[in-house]
Amino acid sequence: MADIHQEIKVDAPLSDVFAFLANPANRTELYVNVAEVTKLGEGKGWVKGDRFKEIRDLSNRKVSTDYKIVDLHHNQRVVYESSAAGMKMVYEYFCEEVGEGTRVRFTANIKTTGIRTKLTRPLLIRMLKKEEHDHLINLYDQLTS
Repeated sequence: MADIHQEIKVDAPLSDVFAFLANPANRTELYVNVAEVTKLGEGKGWVKGDRFKEIRDLSNRKVSTDYKIVDLHHNQRVVYESSAAGMKMVYEYFCEEVGEGTRVRFTANIKTTGIRTKLTRPLLIRMLKKEEHDHLINLYDQLTS
């Protein structure tokens, strides 16, 4: 079972919703504290295996995290993964056409290794739930305004 699970119906075409979610540069629009996203490596567009750096502004402190796209199925699913300090985070977005819009299901899982991260895992999950709370609402607002 996922550590975090959210769903929303967006009144926008499946192709538009998926394209928005599959472009990591749009994370600055989804997350209030994401200040910058930079692609690591060459090439245009985004494909499975691409890596990017995300810079978050947390309490007047910049925090950098490296991510990669681990799975990408056109108009269906995009999966991002990040690993750092004994913690692996996997974010999955599933898209499905429903009526006149698109259902988006988001899940996040945190896997820990090492005694320190295992002990702090419940706190990490609470922090992520708070951070992730509004990002699907922001997705809705971006694609329907």
